[in-house]
Amino acid sequence: MYLIFYFFSFLTILFTFLTIIQSNLMYSLFYFSMSVLTTSFIFFLLGNYFIGSLQIIIYSGAILVLFIFVIMLLNYDVVKNGIHNMKFNYLYLSFLISLFFCVLYKIFFILKIKYIVHITDTLHILGINLFKPYLFIIELISILLLSIVLIVFLITKNKK
Repeated sequence: MYLIFYFFSFLTILFTFLTIIQSNLMYSLFYFSMSVLTTSFIFFLLGNYFIGSLQIIIYSGAILVLFIFVIMLLNYDVVKNGIHNMKFNYLYLSFLISLFFCVLYKIFFILKIKYIVHITDTLHILGINLFKPYLFIIELISILLLSIVLIVFLITKNKK
C-alpha cells in the first residue's frame, strides 16, 4: 500500500508541475484534471472516501468542465508567457525534486507512521453521507453550475 500511495503522490506532483509549465491551455487543463483525480485517489487510499468523492464530483465533474467550456467558447489557442524560459524550467524542476526528497526524508526518518491505508467497508456510509443530509445542497450546487454554464454561453454569444 505504501507503493501505491507514493506512486499517486508522485503522479500528483508531476501533473501539477506539468499544469504550471504547459503553454497550451487544453493540455494544461488535462494535466490539472489528472492532478485532481490522483489527489482524490490519495484521499481514497487514506480512507477519506467522502472527501475523495467530493473531489471527483466537484472539481472533475463541475469546475474542470466549466473551464473547458469557457476555453472552447472564448477560443483561446496558445498562451505564451515568460515562464517557458529554460532557466526557469530547470529552477522549478530542481525545486520540486528537492521538495520531493525532503518530504520522503520526513516520511521515512522523522515520522513513525505505521499504517497509511485503513481499509474499511464504508461504501454504504459514503452513500448515506452524500445523499441523506447533503442532497438538497448538492442539487442546489448542480443548478448553480448549470446556470453558470448558460450565462457564460449567453455572454459569449452576445459578444459575437
